[in-house]
Amino acid sequence: MEPSPRLSEKFAGIERWMIPVLLALVVIVGAIRLVPWAKSKLFSEATEAQSQQPSTLPTLEIDTDEGDIIDAGQSLENSRSAELSNVLSSAKADNVPSEELVIGNTKDPSTTQAQESPKADVEVPTKEQSLTNSETQSATEQIASQSSAEEQAAKPASEKQSAEKEITGTINNWANAWSEKDIETYINSYEDSYKGTKHNSHTDWRVWRTSRVSKPKSISVRLSDLAISVNDGNQQATAKFIQDYNTEKYKDRVLKQLRLTKSDDRWKITQEEILKTLSLN
Repeated sequence: MEPSPRLSEKFAGIERWMIPVLLALVVIVGAIRLVPWAKSKLFSEATEAQSQQPSTLPTLEIDTDEGDIIDAGQSLENSRSAELSNVLSSAKADNVPSEELVIGNTKDPSTTQAQESPKADVEVPTKEQSLTNSETQSATEQIASQSSAEEQAAKPASEKQSAEKEITGTINNWANAWSEKDIETYINSYEDSYKGTKHNSHTDWRVWRTSRVSKPKSISVRLSDLAISVNDGNQQATAKFIQDYNTEKYKDRVLKQLRLTKSDDRWKITQEEILKTLSLN
């Protein structure tokens, strides 16, 4: 049975457009399969070319052993030592201070000055602060000097007060011994060579005073308005006071003066004088 003409025409039309389509599919499939292969090929060629390319970095060959390095270091140190010795010798000859010496090839002066300049966080005292510190130091020295002067002035004053206290005690003991008719204590209140104004020796004066003090039945000696003047290095003194003397038969009131000298740490009377008689009975 033969196909109809219409079917033949249809098949003929299909063949006409099927062939190009199949060719296109074959080309597409081939291209798809060639892409990975091409990439792999290109990568292999690039890797091989890079491995065959010579290195651009030169290779340094060091042919120096440890002994050569040590010798070079010692040689450099010896050179620096010789340079230092020469500079020091020259500086000593020119009387250059050691802090001004510059050894070798130093850094750039501007760099050194920048490095030696104070850091920003270092506080530099202002002119007002310097004046305040100077005034404080001056005030401190003035206070110390004043304190020393006061101590030196206070020492003699203290010694004088101590001497006045001792003299007051001596005079009171003298008056009490006279009132109590204690001849021994009374006589010992005077210096060993005391003889008064009416006797030629201490012995004569002692006999006379013993008689005068022993004779009354009772004696009362009271002192008032005591004034003491210490001089000559606190070794001599003058005392003035009002003396009220009373016995059963005699009474007077006089202004008396005693001169005393310190001997063997004891104050003793060297002179006794009535300056003025105030009353007499």
